Amino acid sequence: MEKAEKLAVLEILCVFFWFLFDGFWLMEWMWLTYAGSLISFSLAGAIFFYLEREIVAVLIAIVDTLWLLMNIFWIVADFSKLDWALEAAKISFLIGVLVFILAFIISASGRKFVQLVLRRLRVLKLLYPRN
Repeated sequence: MEKAEKLAVLEILCVFFWFLFDGFWLMEWMWLTYAGSLISFSLAGAIFFYLEREIVAVLIAIVDTLWLLMNIFWIVADFSKLDWALEAAKISFLIGVLVFILAFIISASGRKFVQLVLRRLRVLKLLYPRN
């Protein structure tokens, strides 16, 4: 099996176990939730060994992992009533948003977005000169 195929299999398995542990969480089956989240997180870590070494792809994988971590911390907070876990979930979310924005900005579509914003600012300057 080649590298791209292994990556695809790992991503599918990771999402499958993520789906399972979210369902287990919904059903309030704590130990199955923890087991599924451990498997999913392990698979998410393995994904990094098969990613193409391209910055945007790596950043998006980091965002996915932070989303997974946010979910896991939230589960721990819910089951164990630990305030630190809920705070860790919030931090994972905020860092994930920042990394996503960074990935968008440095991607090709991000450059288009920045160009559109800058072009819009030039248009506004023409329409509303300062004198």
